[in-house]
Amino acid sequence: MTDTEIVKRQILDAAYEVFTKRGYQGASTKEIALKAGVKPAVVRGYYRDKRGLFSSIIDDIVGALDQAVADESPSASSTIEEYVNQISRMGLKLFSFFVAHPYGPKILFYESLGIDEEIAMRVQASFDVVARYTEGFLRHGINKGFVRETVNVRETAVLINAIFFEIARRVSREPNPEQSYERWTETVTSLLFSGLLAPPFRGVQA
Repeated sequence: MTDTEIVKRQILDAAYEVFTKRGYQGASTKEIALKAGVKPAVVRGYYRDKRGLFSSIIDDIVGALDQAVADESPSASSTIEEYVNQISRMGLKLFSFFVAHPYGPKILFYESLGIDEEIAMRVQASFDVVARYTEGFLRHGINKGFVRETVNVRETAVLINAIFFEIARRVSREPNPEQSYERWTETVTSLLFSGLLAPPFRGVQA
């Protein structure tokens, strides 16, 4: 990284923390600059103002989320074991991102919704991208016979993503989040592919 990139990263990391602690309305470029160890003029030079900083943080988070799913091809698996493992890897990437960015969940799930419509729409667009990838996995699962043909693909994709995002939010706040990976992954995989009902009762309609 160049010196400029290092300074910009320091400012962004400081902004993550200050926005999380103070909220968007309570944060100031002066406090962010102090946290980053630079002058306020440096912050304004790179990011213009508080909204510019927040917008860059959203770009940072959204880019990482998009990359987490882009590395996996929805049609790559040929066996049920590969299929389950691939979905588990996607969940792990989401968990890992939020553990590496512990200030991300509050910014993404709370603060971003109250700034303005443009930022809220960018966040929603990112959620939609992840949902489309999940839809692709489900359609591949149906084509391979892994998933029931009667599954409502779009609605199920949104529900699965909501589960992973909620887990990521919770895991990021635990004292030792890395220790939670295996437990959460096992729980979600079991729920998605085995269900909650005991074998004698599977297939019973409400």
